[in-house]
Amino acid sequence: MTSSSTPEPISIIVVGAGFAGLTAAIECKRKGCSVVVLESFKELKPLGDIISFGGNAGHIFQRWSGVEEQLDPICHSSDRIAFYDYHGDHIYTQVWADEVEYGKKFNGHRGEIHEIVYNHALSIGVEIRLNRKVTEYFETDTEAGVITNGEKLTADVVLAADGVRSIARKIVLGYEDNPKSSGYAIYRAWMPSDDLAKNPLTAHLVNGGDKHIGYLGPDIHFLAASIKNGKDFSWVLTHKVSVTPASYFNF
Repeated sequence: MTSSSTPEPISIIVVGAGFAGLTAAIECKRKGCSVVVLESFKELKPLGDIISFGGNAGHIFQRWSGVEEQLDPICHSSDRIAFYDYHGDHIYTQVWADEVEYGKKFNGHRGEIHEIVYNHALSIGVEIRLNRKVTEYFETDTEAGVITNGEKLTADVVLAADGVRSIARKIVLGYEDNPKSSGYAIYRAWMPSDDLAKNPLTAHLVNGGDKHIGYLGPDIHFLAASIKNGKDFSWVLTHKVSVTPASYFNF
């Protein structure tokens, strides 16, 4: 106790500085907790391609001071997505008129959005330690914590957000929760749209502001989105696969 009437803040260790870990850390810090985030990567780089946060997540971003204003210029801005078949015939256009009622969406470059969230966590006092690999979780009647880089760290609460190779998941579930194949995989890409804007076959995808278009075919679906007023371009292509899901994570 810091005094007879003021309790010490709850101490929390968050394992993983991805979106889940950073969001947990920010919200815990906002509630007055003492938070340390442990991340195995030596440095965080703005890598990746498009990521989409729906209205529920958008509400969270909006209550973090200054974050919405930083996200708006780098996120996709359109009010609809048009779907076509693989011959190019129009199927249906979905208009997102319910955005105001159900929450604002944020769709943009994964690395750029992550960098904004990461810097916001630092700005409100979340301690983030990079190059700290967690190799063990423990809990006794008197303490809980992790072993990281050979060091024992304890806290009141440990939150595991340690990704697809999570060692915490097996502890919590009591069994190995291996990935299960959906039968599909996705090719993904992100690129500047300069060349696309000059090509008559693709100019309609990027010129005149942000666009969101989907092409649907037998076992193949292509989604294209232009971002930053058409400056950048992202696409994802789903396709059938026969490989085992475990092979996705052998790297």
